[in-house]
Amino acid sequence: MLEKGIIISPDFSFDGRNLELRGLSGQTLRQCLLYWDHIEFPTSNILNVGTSPELQFLIDEGVLQRTDIRLERFSGNIGYGVIQTQIEAFRIMNEREPGQWSLAQSSNALCLIGDRAKEENLIEFELHKCMPVPTSDVPFEDILEFKLRRKDEYIAFKNYVGELYLNIVNSNDVPRSKIQTLNRLEEAILNIDRVTQESFPKRIMKSFSLSLNPANLSTHGLAGIGAATLFGFPIPLGAAAGAVLGAINFNLIKQSVPEVMYQNQKGLAYLMSAREQFG
Repeated sequence: MLEKGIIISPDFSFDGRNLELRGLSGQTLRQCLLYWDHIEFPTSNILNVGTSPELQFLIDEGVLQRTDIRLERFSGNIGYGVIQTQIEAFRIMNEREPGQWSLAQSSNALCLIGDRAKEENLIEFELHKCMPVPTSDVPFEDILEFKLRRKDEYIAFKNYVGELYLNIVNSNDVPRSKIQTLNRLEEAILNIDRVTQESFPKRIMKSFSLSLNPANLSTHGLAGIGAATLFGFPIPLGAAAGAVLGAINFNLIKQSVPEVMYQNQKGLAYLMSAREQFG
């Protein structure tokens, strides 16, 4: 299986107009380290976030890289400059390794800006409060060792997410006939929850939202149809075992998407939600 990389930005809050930077949290780093193979944290001429000892450790381990992005003709809110840096890094990385890189933002809402952006109909696939992440006091070394020891569970999880994505892009909805894929994904998530609980008693249950832009998604006539009616979700995770861990949910959303992203159908955008609970 091809290794997958994630391009990150500092954490921020976004109300649809104003963007407030909050710095890169240790929790975000641990979340990305646990669920992706490589991390790109770009720097630029607009804002250069220094390389801390923690970041340098990940660079030395070959897990993290920092591409220097040069932005021209930028003016305005520096927060938007950081997002433009992230989008440009996405373009560069996907030219080098098509389909292997995604973009992630730790925020209350996605902020995607860039040249020739247009409003797109997207499917938002949410894993709600069911993805365990070690707390910020867990050393990076422990997470790397854990991933090596439990790589089979993570390979299964990534395979089923990819399978579900293909099911979506090859159809105009998410029919119940695809429930087998969801069952396998549920089993993979429950396995990850079990093995992380064994190694990391203190965890945070995070929410991931994936914004998918299928090329053949037909949204004509979907206005006013609720996502629950269209997709038949949410689906509680762990209900068969007697305890609900979280839920899988699908929604139809409208999102401004820069050209570099809507032309790359394999490029997915992740929102790592601030909503969390301790497990």
